[in-house]
Formats: sequence, C-alpha cells, structure tokens
Amino acid sequence: VVDPVTREPLKPGSDVVRCTSCYTYCYRATWQRMGSCPRCVNRSEYWDRRDTMFKVPRAQIGSQTGPPNSIKDGGGQ
Repeated sequence: VVDPVTREPLKPGSDVVRCTSCYTYCYRATWQRMGSCPRCVNRSEYWDRRDTMFKVPRAQIGSQTGPPNSIKDGGGQ
C-alpha cells in the first residue's frame, strides 16, 4: 500500500490515517497538507491506528462503525 500523493510505501509503525469515507490509507502529513482525504477530497474525518476501525477490512466496514477523528479538531494527535 502506498500514500496516494507521495507514492511512498506506507511503512509499519509510521503515522498513517484512514479515510472514513473511501477507506484510503495515507500518511497523516499528506492528509494535513491536503486538508482532507487525498483520494476522495471531500472528507475531513479519519481513523488513526488507535481506532478499532483502522485495520478492519474494507468489506467488513459497513457492518461496524467507529468514531472518526477530524482534522478540524486535531483528531487522534
């Protein structure tokens, strides 16, 4: 898996977030620089590694929900 903007591989343990809308993973720095999800560009909420939904497979997300973080409130930092 790579960051959609930098194309850098997402390394284990790095500061990665996941969009609550399209489920794309990216570096938090990319998200903050863009001000939203770099893929769907319309969401400002994300999950980070501490959220239970961060690692849930995409196909299973519809059956589970978790509180998202928001770039507006500095989520997860």
